[in-house]
Amino acid sequence: MQIDNTTESELSLDTPLITDFVKANLPFFMRQVLDRLSEREQDVFIIGTLVAVSGSVEASGLYHHKKYHASLYAFISAPPASGKGVLNYCTQLILPLHKSLKKKSENEMEIYETAKADYNQKKKAGAKNIEKPEKPLFRTLLMPANSSSSQFIEHLQHNGEKGLIIETEEDTLTRTLESDFGNYSDTLRKGFEHEPISMRRKTDKQYIEIFNPQLAICLSGTPQQLAKLVTSVENGLFSRFIYYVFRKTPQWTDVTPAVNGEFLFPDMISMLGEDLSVSLMGQRRTPLHFSLQEHHWYNLNVEFQKRVKEFSCFVGEETSANIFRLAVSTFRMAMVLTTLRMIEANRYENNLVCNDLDFDMAMSLSETFYQHLLYAFKIVKNSDDVLDKQLKTFSAILPNSFDRKTAIEVARQNGITAHERTLDKYLKRLIGYKYLSKNEYNNYQKVNSTNGIINAA
Repeated sequence: MQIDNTTESELSLDTPLITDFVKANLPFFMRQVLDRLSEREQDVFIIGTLVAVSGSVEASGLYHHKKYHASLYAFISAPPASGKGVLNYCTQLILPLHKSLKKKSENEMEIYETAKADYNQKKKAGAKNIEKPEKPLFRTLLMPANSSSSQFIEHLQHNGEKGLIIETEEDTLTRTLESDFGNYSDTLRKGFEHEPISMRRKTDKQYIEIFNPQLAICLSGTPQQLAKLVTSVENGLFSRFIYYVFRKTPQWTDVTPAVNGEFLFPDMISMLGEDLSVSLMGQRRTPLHFSLQEHHWYNLNVEFQKRVKEFSCFVGEETSANIFRLAVSTFRMAMVLTTLRMIEANRYENNLVCNDLDFDMAMSLSETFYQHLLYAFKIVKNSDDVLDKQLKTFSAILPNSFDRKTAIEVARQNGITAHERTLDKYLKRLIGYKYLSKNEYNNYQKVNSTNGIINAA
């Protein structure tokens, strides 16, 4: 796939789709849903489901020198009525698990209230040496985006340091983060890296510490809402998300509920959610340690070395954080796919090594999100000029071996009218990023092809 020089108004109509290879090899329950959806809706569902599962499983693995959990952050950007609402199906898939955890917490709270009343009555009657009942934590799966900062952190604590946010109206989160009481942007940033969070409440002077936060977040919104959430590409929150950007030409869709005796779609989602809930509950009782194979690490390192170089050279060095964290998200996607493969086979293991299929699927998804990252940059920077098109074109048209004079002649022949000093800067930049080498006789040599993922049209 190639990222070309389309403008913001054009870009969303032809942004890359998730590959057929990925869709054909997803777990069966996901493929059942895809059959009922359009291409863009399929992609939204895949992203949302992977995030939902990443926030529901107990899985972790070593990446570099650090332990990472499965938790993914994703943002889906599209105009209204483009199919983003499919994200609601992902919520419905894990709703049975959420309800099960919530019901268990409610039952525990009822038992606690009864024990507390009994304790107070005995205490009032003068009884001694009686044990005061301990108030249970109230655990759920889904967390509301419109919580205050203190409520959000307390909810994380009650959930065993885990949390999942799926929000189809992203401005719900933006409005909360903009308020004085609800600005927990730093918590979201720390959650991606599992960094400790602490808070001291004024009212009851309670001190809360969360040592290993595990947050999974999937948001959808319009391009304008994305730009409001992240006002700058240098905002640390921006680099923590994977992005999927699109725009559909409005067209009517067949709204008939069911055809030829098929399950009604809500009934199918409900049924699949019940089955998935049982599987996820089983998996959560057996925490999984995940690892890649040696050749997977090699392929990941080679691919992301190339991506860091490409984006830094042709987009800007401020983009490097996005590429580094996309690599982490790629590792996490492989973890989620491996976990899904395991529970689909009704196996619950403590240690699991990624197979080639799930790694290749994660890398394919990663390439798609790598393509979409440039479009997210355009939205946040409110500019079509995030890619240095002239530099990219110049690097592509240079012969394999040349001198400075030839470089200038080739540029002029291809319509590049930049001053010679600018072309000298281009040559220096390409040398700096090891696209070119220069010998003692001032001759230049291409190190490897610049005709890579980001391509000038």
